[in-house]
Amino acid sequence: KLLPQRERIENPLPLLQTTVEPSKPQQREMLLDALLEISDSDPLLRYYVDSTTHEIILSFLGKVQMEVISALLQEKYHVEIELKE
Repeated sequence: KLLPQRERIENPLPLLQTTVEPSKPQQREMLLDALLEISDSDPLLRYYVDSTTHEIILSFLGKVQMEVISALLQEKYHVEIELKE
């Protein structure tokens, strides 16, 4: 007889938000392409471009996730970012 499985949250909603921009403004499209690719494989990361300010807003679960994403952007996509809080 199987024991009942604990319920788990499938895709928790990101709790934190920050504005992100590339260190080099000419890499904005590269950053957006990279975020699209990363968010396709990481359901805990969401982003959008504010229609008024045109800022890129990231939604994520925690500081460690943001550190991993920042490192991934730099190492795999060669895009350094600056975070605004």
